Amino acid sequence: MGLTGRIKEMFLRSGHQTEEVADDAHYVLYESVGKESTSNVTEQLIADYVYNLKTGYIELTRCRPVITEAGECHTIVWGYDGDECEMSVCIYVNDNDDMLRFKSSGKIEADDATRIFFDFFSNSIVPPLDDRWEKQQLIKSPDAPSPLVLYIDRTPFKRFDQEDVMAALQKVERGDSESMMLYTGEDLDGYIGVCFNEDGYVVEIEGLCGGKLRVFRVTTPYGGHVMRWLNDYYNERKFPTLTDDWEEIKC
Repeated sequence: MGLTGRIKEMFLRSGHQTEEVADDAHYVLYESVGKESTSNVTEQLIADYVYNLKTGYIELTRCRPVITEAGECHTIVWGYDGDECEMSVCIYVNDNDDMLRFKSSGKIEADDATRIFFDFFSNSIVPPLDDRWEKQQLIKSPDAPSPLVLYIDRTPFKRFDQEDVMAALQKVERGDSESMMLYTGEDLDGYIGVCFNEDGYVVEIEGLCGGKLRVFRVTTPYGGHVMRWLNDYYNERKFPTLTDDWEEIKC
């Protein structure tokens, strides 16, 4: 079964009861120079990324955050911060409506960065955010976006998080599921859906443009792109940037 120009209707006619998605921890590892992103994270892969880093930064995101005294920690970054010449660690925390960044004081070598990443990945441990870290307030969190429904094949889930979205994508990649979709039927009346075939990931989006619902589709071999598009839609209801590769589907 592939995606169609009206995949939303196929999903929404299913009539299945809403269920809870399993809540195993899930991580995404990102390397800024090659813009490589993967959800198949292992300690060995983390170490490879760290010890091969020459410039830029490495970002490890836990889709279900770790609860700390400072708030919910979802991301740890190691590498060069802007134009600085020394590598540092930055820990990102949500505290109620605020996004906070705790930056290490002094240079952090690869061995220490690896230990911090391993603790976060394998043990759900965040370093104590004491006075050895510079606390910075970044941005005020936006108002909560409209609710989403996650469809895996024809089964809808209303209670899920970003980790579950990535797990659904992995089920599609492995062939355990034929397709998945994030759907919002209120302000956007849109969706982003994914299936997988011999040519790669088939991604379809629908949204309002000039007061009219329009549907676009692309086939891409790049799983990192698909993860980022899903994350952008999940977090911001933001569609991918349309390039010449995207084909408009007439409904």
